[in-house]
Amino acid sequence: MDTLWPLFLMTIIMVINWWVYIRNGYPDFSFLYISITTGGILCLFWLIQTLKTEISTDQIRFRLFPFQSKWQSISRSEIESLEVRTYNPFKEYGGYGKRSGSSGKAFTISGKYGLQIVLKDGSKILIGTHQQEKLLGFIQRVYTNKSV
Repeated sequence: MDTLWPLFLMTIIMVINWWVYIRNGYPDFSFLYISITTGGILCLFWLIQTLKTEISTDQIRFRLFPFQSKWQSISRSEIESLEVRTYNPFKEYGGYGKRSGSSGKAFTISGKYGLQIVLKDGSKILIGTHQQEKLLGFIQRVYTNKSV
């Protein structure tokens, strides 16, 4: 995981909540408990999320755990074109995770490289990757009749 800024941001928010709690002297601990629990759950989700991608000659399968319990698959016959590209997650999709934007759907965790899939129906899906060179080589070998 090369992007720790969300954990840093959540830590700052929790510290501010604790500071407000201590300074204002709330009569009970419920605010503090809610703050700690919420921050802990968000950190846990950030730490356990994984994007798994399987690419074969017949299909591309991916799953963004824990937000997708089932694998989503795209058969080769549905694909118009494939491209490994650099993208800006915040400009194009509004951040990381499972997102939709003007550029289509995105499934990303961190980084700036992704597999752009254009389907025959015109819809676009971007799947984030940290193995762009390996992915590009595989696509060039296996999907030779697709644009890369």
